[in-house]
Parts: sequence; C-alpha cells; structure tokens
Amino acid sequence: MDTSNRSQLSKALVDKNNCVLVNEINSFRLLYKINEKLKKSANPETELISHLSNDILQRVTNLKRCCIDLTNVGKYDLKDVDNYLSEQRNPTIKKYKAVISEYYKKYTNELSPKSSRIKSASLSEYFTIYMKKNKTSEDKN
Repeated sequence: MDTSNRSQLSKALVDKNNCVLVNEINSFRLLYKINEKLKKSANPETELISHLSNDILQRVTNLKRCCIDLTNVGKYDLKDVDNYLSEQRNPTIKKYKAVISEYYKKYTNELSPKSSRIKSASLSEYFTIYMKKNKTSEDKN
C-alpha cells in the first residue's frame, strides 16, 4: 500500500503555512531595514537600536529553530508541521529553509545582542516607552 498519498499536503495548507513564514521573514527584514536607518541617523538612539537588534535576532533565531532545527515548532500557527517541514513531503519548504538560514547567518554576524536597560519590555512596549520619553523631552523644549 502506498502511504505517500495519505501524507500528501493540500495546496491550501501549504499556501497558508507559507504565508506564515513569509510574514515572519518580512517582519524581521523590515525591522532590520529600520535598524539600519536608525544607525545612520544623525543622532542614533543606541537604546532603541539595541532593543531592535535584540528583537530581530530573537525572531530569526526562533524561525530557524522551528523550520531548520525542528524545535520550537509550536511558536507559529503552522498546520501539519511534521509533514509541512519535511522536504520529501513538501519540496517547497527547501527554499524557505535556505532563506531563513541565510538571514540567520547574516543577522547573527551583523547584529550582536546588546544589553538593554529595559530588560523585560517587548519591542512594542519599548517603542511606547521610547515615544513617551521623547514626548516628555520635546515638551520641555
């Protein structure tokens, strides 16, 4: 009996899972571009850059752990993960794994984890704190 048909992935499932990966990849690519622009600004805000760098590294590491190391797979809303991440059952995953691997190498080489004075804040929480801090300093001027 041929079991390959039983584990065949539907196009809809592959497309949905691919969208999850593409969205995550695009998220850390966008954050990286913002980070680079901030570094080149006249008065780079080192605390913000540090927090952003840490978030980018965490995102790319989590995605690598999920798709390549096959750990941390529950972090993303992927369906039928074992079959989806299998290159034999889903040949299209190979290109996503290659892209993730390249971004992981690039970002871990270019961005170094930095300590932040605000340890527990998520990126969105940090932006809120940052904006309030800047508004307060603008109000004083």
